[in-house]
Order: sequence, then structure tokens, then C-alpha cells
Amino acid sequence: MALVVALGGAATAQEKQWWPFPVEDRDPPFNMEGKKIKNQYTPLAHAAKKWNICVSFPHMKDAYWTAVDYGVVAESRRLGVKMQLVEAGGYTNLPKQISQI
Repeated sequence: MALVVALGGAATAQEKQWWPFPVEDRDPPFNMEGKKIKNQYTPLAHAAKKWNICVSFPHMKDAYWTAVDYGVVAESRRLGVKMQLVEAGGYTNLPKQISQI
């Protein structure tokens, strides 16, 4: 319940545009020996079609996964993507996480 309240209370923060964001690409792509190219990342304005996605986290017990959850929720809403989040309760619960998806 506290997570829902915390996310709901921060709704105005997600409206602030965070892009373009500086990134480093490689040429050829995915080749760490390739030439470094400085670039700007700009996300899609909206999803090209209706999506219903499942996001699976190992747990929601620390600030890292709570922050990742916030970002996933905010971007799903911004893009107009329906999203269901599941969490397994811990890193040792891999069978549960697999069964959830």
C-alpha cells in the first residue's frame, strides 16, 4: 500500500521531460572495440500499437528496485502501454519468478 501511495503522490514529477539524454554509441553496434560516438537518446513519443506487457522483478525490498519500478510505471503511462508488474519476493525465488511469467 505504501508503494502505491508513494507512486501516486509523485505523479507530477513524471511529467517533467528528461530527454534528450546524452549516450555513447559504438560503431559497429555492440562492439566495445568499435569507435565511440556521442549521441542523444530521445524516447518514442508513444507506442506504435496497443501493448500489454508483463514486467518481472526479483523483489521490491530496496531503493534500487523501487526506483526501477517508478521508471517502468512512468514510462508505461507516458507511452500508453498497459503494464502488469510481478515480483517474486527475493533473488532465491527464481522458480516463483519463472512461474509468474
